[in-house]
Amino acid sequence: ETTNKDDTCVACLPCIGKGGKLEDAKMSCVNGECPKCGMDKIWSKGLRRRLVKREWDAGKKEWVDKLNKDSKLATDVWAKKVQWRDYVTKARPTKVDKSSRKSSADKDSEYDPNAKAARNIVLQTFEGTVIDFLDHIEKQITSHIAHRNLVCTEHRSKKDYDHNSRPWTVHRDQDFAENGSIENFDKLQSEHWQKSQYTLFMAINSFLLVDEWNKTEGSLD
Repeated sequence: ETTNKDDTCVACLPCIGKGGKLEDAKMSCVNGECPKCGMDKIWSKGLRRRLVKREWDAGKKEWVDKLNKDSKLATDVWAKKVQWRDYVTKARPTKVDKSSRKSSADKDSEYDPNAKAARNIVLQTFEGTVIDFLDHIEKQITSHIAHRNLVCTEHRSKKDYDHNSRPWTVHRDQDFAENGSIENFDKLQSEHWQKSQYTLFMAINSFLLVDEWNKTEGSLD
């Protein structure tokens, strides 16, 4: 039993051991090449093969998954209908500008600083069997393992850097902040985009002063 998604990711990587951390995992364990690690080893290449049998449906003229009645584990609970919710990305409808040339005034007049992004992240409700639910979970966990491994490795590297930083070593921390629209369309790199856009990055520079580093009393500011 796990309490959150990160604990579930760790549980899917037995090679790192009990109480291990995602940043300690080998790349073969993270990307699914390891024969032991991964949600697919537990579900689609493990228990699911014992529960489900693929048969040809002459009426539908396609292969369908049915519970394997020869397995003691394949009870009716696996075919029970359930609902679950998950975040998905959906594209917003956009108006394509078919005119090839416009005056600068016309272009600037379309600028809207409050314009919404072209994509929305929404919470969607899914419905299916318990097997469908676990198929969905496997896809989510598989991608999340790689994502969290990268994030955790970055956090560890940041801590290691802070512990070993020396005076006059400049640290530049930069990350993505937001996307938006540019008022002047002519500033855009190319005209094939539907809207004028910009990407904003926030950056923070920091370094240790020698006087602070040489302190023998008090806190290090």
